[in-house]
Amino acid sequence: MRLRAKQRFRKYYCNLTEKQFKTLYRNLSHKNDMPGVLESRLDVCIYRMNFVPTLFAARQAISHGNIYVNGLRVKVKGYLLSPGDVIEIKSKMWFRFFEALLHRLNKNKFLIEPPAYLEVDYKALVGVFIRRPAINEIPYAIPMNFDLVKEFYRFAK
Repeated sequence: MRLRAKQRFRKYYCNLTEKQFKTLYRNLSHKNDMPGVLESRLDVCIYRMNFVPTLFAARQAISHGNIYVNGLRVKVKGYLLSPGDVIEIKSKMWFRFFEALLHRLNKNKFLIEPPAYLEVDYKALVGVFIRRPAINEIPYAIPMNFDLVKEFYRFAK
């Protein structure tokens, strides 16, 4: 059960490697912050802001250099955002992202209201990461149990 819970978290966050996941977990002083740290990754925030339809599309947009954080181009998918960071779309790609967003909106597909820890301006395609969320604020589509993940790493030593 513990292994499945850990694998579920890894897969949910776009197939993070075991090494990435373990390193992130071990470097945290407060283990309960792990879901909040995962939610502060750039690819997850872009997905939660509805700029792209899937996490994989978010990772692709970042690797192609279409995302700016605080005015600087970021090509690292796992970039950890700090509270107050401003996320925007590259000006040349703005129309394409906006058109895709309108298309999804017209079909009522894949649009979920952004969580309270993100502010989004859809007219400008700009978002602000306000704060790291608590685990009960994260809108998981499937049941997640982070306590089992903590148990997995505690017993895996």
